[in-house]
Amino acid sequence: MEDKLSLIETALQRLQKEGGKDNYCIFTANIKKNYYIQFTLQRDKVTCRGEAVSNRFLAAEFALSEVQLAQLPGLGWQRPSSDQDGSPNFYQDWQIGRDEARLALARLVLRTLEEVYGLLPDQPLVVNLALE
Repeated sequence: MEDKLSLIETALQRLQKEGGKDNYCIFTANIKKNYYIQFTLQRDKVTCRGEAVSNRFLAAEFALSEVQLAQLPGLGWQRPSSDQDGSPNFYQDWQIGRDEARLALARLVLRTLEEVYGLLPDQPLVVNLALE
């Protein structure tokens, strides 16, 4: 678990410290099922937008159960919204200006991937980091 936590925290730090204005990172728990959490963040900014995949982007056979859908808001994710500031995915804006805040977010990401999307301890976490 510690290796995955470090991987997530490092990716979030790189989003904040490197690249440019179109940085993003996608953490994938299951490629076949398309279970992912993604973040966008501009270099030297402290607010990042995170999105946890919703049923809108999942095949019917891999749709999240009612239990999984209820877990996401309980972990701090906003429900999908068509509002201008919303997202078709579960979403949230986080302030990660301090190392402690970034670590707390990394823990939440790992917890979400494990508890909602079923990432197993022996299963690899796929990370796609783009610094633009």
